[in-house]
Amino acid sequence: FDAYLLTANEDAKTKVQDNIFMRAEPSKSTMYIGEPIQVVYRVYTRLSMNAKASRLTAFPGFTSHDFVPEEIDIKPDYFRINGQTYKSLPARIVRLVPLATGMQTIPPLTVTGEASFFRSRYTLEEMAQYGMQDGRSETLPFTISSPPLQVQVLPMPALPPGAKHAMAIGKFKLQWQIQKAADNSFPDTVEIVISGSGNFGRITLPEINWPPGILPFDALETSKIDSQAYPMRGEKRFRIPITVERDGEYVLAALELWFFDADSKQYYSVKADGLSFLGKANAGRQLVDP
Repeated sequence: FDAYLLTANEDAKTKVQDNIFMRAEPSKSTMYIGEPIQVVYRVYTRLSMNAKASRLTAFPGFTSHDFVPEEIDIKPDYFRINGQTYKSLPARIVRLVPLATGMQTIPPLTVTGEASFFRSRYTLEEMAQYGMQDGRSETLPFTISSPPLQVQVLPMPALPPGAKHAMAIGKFKLQWQIQKAADNSFPDTVEIVISGSGNFGRITLPEINWPPGILPFDALETSKIDSQAYPMRGEKRFRIPITVERDGEYVLAALELWFFDADSKQYYSVKADGLSFLGKANAGRQLVDP
């Protein structure tokens, strides 16, 4: 309340400068190239105010995606800074993926708004004694910007022996199975599920070493991802219909994928055992008149 109140000798502009500020707060200040981070542009205030971002900021050296929680009521946070209590709300939340190594700049964001005050003709003690009947409300427009922020982007370490490439950065696990069709009118399906948390944008259909006699169709990809979580959590599912040239038993070799854990700074592999199944020739293949 003391920040909202202007005594007769106080200047409103000075009070705004002393009680409102903004900064960019990254989830990490050091990251690997291709590793997603989240940046929150946060306004801190001790005043009654309303504000909005004056223009969207571009992010050279990054891909960017704004996080807009349409179904979530963002409630203010409160922080104790230098002995004062500040209310804080995000002015913008953006997800970034660095595209180049080295020191990179998170650019400033500018916010414009209006602060509200109650101008008193008395001191606080006099107001407590006589009330606020002789005061008046007033507003003051303001513009604030966050300072530019430097972050460091590291190159990916060398791959371990035996790894062709790392699919994504994060913590993932792998499962797969053969889904048998109910009858010969439909093909069997190989289903691959990659689940966990991290950069799902880099996860693609794994390379499968198809043995002779198996004919795969185009894969169907579906995702079930909580995009409001940071890092993103969920799963990607790939379903590949297959048919075989002749009746018999077929074996798919074990599947191994490599990922990178940025927290431990290490590559790791996830494996799924090989699959064997009995196939029916031409299941799901429809004859077409030439």
